[in-house]
Amino acid sequence: PTSSASVSGSTYTTPQSISLSCSDTTSGCSQIYYTTDGSTPTVNSQIYTPAINIPSGYTVLKYFSADNTGNREAVQTQNYTVITGSVSFMAPTVAQTQTTVPGDTIKSPLPPLLKGENPSPPIIATVDQILSEAKQIVNSTNFINQGTDSTMILGTGERQGVINSFTSAFGKSPQTETDWSDIIKIANGRWPSQRDKKTETNAETAFRKIYQRTANRNNTNDDAAVTVISYGLRPVNRNLASEKNAIKSFKSIYGYIPKSTTAWDIVRGIAYSGARR
Repeated sequence: PTSSASVSGSTYTTPQSISLSCSDTTSGCSQIYYTTDGSTPTVNSQIYTPAINIPSGYTVLKYFSADNTGNREAVQTQNYTVITGSVSFMAPTVAQTQTTVPGDTIKSPLPPLLKGENPSPPIIATVDQILSEAKQIVNSTNFINQGTDSTMILGTGERQGVINSFTSAFGKSPQTETDWSDIIKIANGRWPSQRDKKTETNAETAFRKIYQRTANRNNTNDDAAVTVISYGLRPVNRNLASEKNAIKSFKSIYGYIPKSTTAWDIVRGIAYSGARR
C-alpha cells in the first residue's frame, strides 16, 4: 500500500487541515496509522479517520498504511511549520556564528542562532559528503521524495522549497552534479559555489528596502543577509520565534504576507542573518 498527505510539509501562515489517503491495487487498504509528536507510528498508534489539524508551531506528522493482508509501507514523514501573526518591524537579536566542519577546506558562515539557544546538533554535510550525495540524486522527484542523509530532516515540502529557491536564483532547474551540490549546500545553510550577479543585485535592493541602508558585503551579517535572500539558504537550526518576527517585519515593510519563493527567502534573511538597521 501507499499513502499520501493532502498538504505537503512546509512553512505556512495559517493552521492546516491534513487528509491522509491510501491506495492498494491488490487486497485493498486496511488502516492508516499516524503520530504528530515525531515518534515512529506502529499498529498501536492512532488510526486515521478525520482530518488532522496542524496548529501554530512545529508539527512532525508520521504515518504509514497497511493493507488487508498485513503488508505495511515504510513510514512517511511531513514537517509542518505554522507561523501566524502580524505587526511592525522587529529585527531579531542574533549572534553570528562561523563554523568549519571536518572535510571542509573553506570556512563557511552559517545562519546564526538566537542568543541563548542551545539546540540539538543538526546533521551538517561536509564537502566530501555533499559531493557524494550529489552523485546519488537522479532527478528533482528523487530528491524531493527520498532526500539525502543530510536533507532528510527537511521533509518533502521543504526539499521542494530548496529546489524552488535554486530555480528562482539561477533561472534554471538543477541538472548537473554541480547544481545538486549547490542544492545540498543551500539545504545545509552553506554558500553555493555558483553565484548569480543579477540575483544578488536584486537581493541588495531588497536589503536596502528592509534595512534602509546599503549592504556592506565585507560585513559578515550583511553578506549573510544578501546571500540568504539571494539563494534561500536554510538555517541549520530553526527558531520559530525569530521566523515569526521576520514575517511581521516582512508584512510591515511590503504590506502583504510572504507567499512566493523570493518572499520566503527574504524572510529567512531577516530571521537568520543578524543584519540590523
